[in-house]
Amino acid sequence: MFLLRDLPDRTILQRFAAQYPEMDITSTEACLYLLKAASTLLIELEKHFAEYGISQARFLALIILIREESGQLKPVDIAEKMGVSLKNTSRLLESMQQDQLIQRTAHKTDKRASIVSATSKGEKILSLVLPKYYQIMNKMTAKLNAKDKVLFTDYLMHLDLDLSTPKITE
Repeated sequence: MFLLRDLPDRTILQRFAAQYPEMDITSTEACLYLLKAASTLLIELEKHFAEYGISQARFLALIILIREESGQLKPVDIAEKMGVSLKNTSRLLESMQQDQLIQRTAHKTDKRASIVSATSKGEKILSLVLPKYYQIMNKMTAKLNAKDKVLFTDYLMHLDLDLSTPKITE
């Protein structure tokens, strides 16, 4: 989460760029605004999810299950789709099972694996959460016209999300 409300102006960025030649002012400025927007959105979504007693992680697990045509996945597939470790996903699924948001059944061919699906309670919570979830997203992009929303999405899809740190050579 990026919690800086007072973003630096161009003068400050220019001062930093003079000190750090690796800094591209426009890239830094774009990323700072992206971080601020994403954090603002996440904060609003987390507040909304909390109204229904779920976290962002629980929401994501439920939505991943619901969007599957079969409505079910193995825990390892949920972990991969969420981008988190299997260990963390297992803990999440255990707590969701205790709260009756998901159920696990034995895998038909792999005795070691289980299949996870949303319960009617999990589906109900998701159906209550989704309308305002979409309203929050609509509000976030309300100042953009339809063409700008398409362009914005296209720009975001072109960002390089592989941020593996390159090795610094001396």
